[in-house]
Order: sequence, then structure tokens, then C-alpha cells
Amino acid sequence: MTSTNIEIKASGLRQDGFCVFERDEAPLSQNEWSAVQNAVLGDPSRFIEVASGDTSEKTRVLVHRLLRDGAPPKPVDPQIADRLMAVIGSRKCMDLYEQILDKGPLMIRRAQAHILDTGGFIGRHVDSESSPHYLAAVVLLLERAHEGGAFVIYRDEKEPLELTDFSMLITDADLPHEVLPVVAGRRCTLAFWLAQAQ
Repeated sequence: MTSTNIEIKASGLRQDGFCVFERDEAPLSQNEWSAVQNAVLGDPSRFIEVASGDTSEKTRVLVHRLLRDGAPPKPVDPQIADRLMAVIGSRKCMDLYEQILDKGPLMIRRAQAHILDTGGFIGRHVDSESSPHYLAAVVLLLERAHEGGAFVIYRDEKEPLELTDFSMLITDADLPHEVLPVVAGRRCTLAFWLAQAQ
């Protein structure tokens, strides 16, 4: 990705509170996307159903907690966390996050995978209310629902974002958002939160 493209994405994050990297723009190779997908979705028994989010928003989502919030973060499943961090926490990815946020050094403070089956949703919330340390959230869309499951941001009004498989979304931690109910299929993501390194 060129420095001009990075600046366009950084400008979008500053002005709009989010930026999207389509599959061909994201910093991950096909092998890295596959490694993330296999690590996250490889064992469905690791997911638990959650009905209330970190800020008490109503949800219906299956969650696989990978890194618990902290400085440093605490791996819930060290083997999987190490495999994921080798990709999403690689120097090339951290450099990109730091360029987009225009801050550094950064750290990945928390990470978890989400599966939203038919009827699944994540209620409206603000990530910085979970932790004042969060600067931004990164969402890797591993599998898009056949119908429904749009990521919705709230600025002046409700704005649904239609993301494609293997896209990367970065949102400001102060941006209100939700995920609308999945109508058909399932939606699978890896979400992680960036903070200033301590």
C-alpha cells in the first residue's frame, strides 16, 4: 500500500471515525487470512454465547476470547493467541496501524472472535466505554452473512456499512456502532483493540 493510500485511509479515520481496507488493500496475504480463519474458527467448542456486552448492551453472539484486556494482555488460549499475534501483531501490521492512527508505539490490548448465526446481533455501544485505553478497534471480516449482519455506525445518523469477506475495518474507539441481526447465514469476525503501548 502506498503512502498516499495510507494517508487517504488515515484521513477517513480522522474525519469519519472509520476506514475500510478491502481484501486487496488489507495488509494480510491470502496465507495470513487463512491462518487467522483457521485459528479463530477451527474449534467451535471454544465459543460461548453472550447476551450482554462489555458496556451492558444487549447482544446475541458467540464469542471466543483470545486475549483478555491488560497491559500486557493475557492470552486465554496461548497457543491460538500466539498464532494470531504472529499475523495481526506482526511488525508490518503494527506499522500500518500506527500510520493510520498517527500514534505509536501501539499494542493489541484485547482480541476476540465473534460468530453471529441467524438472529445474532451486537447492540449499540462505544468501545472506549469498555476501556479508556482503547484508541481504535480493528475488525477482520472472515465470513459475511448471506443477509443482514451489517455493521452500523452512528455519527449524525445511522449509517450501515456493507463489508465484504476478508476486509478490514478500523473504527475510532469513541464511535458508536452496532451489528444488525443476521437474517440468513452467519457472520464471523476477529476483533481486536489498539492502545498506546505501556
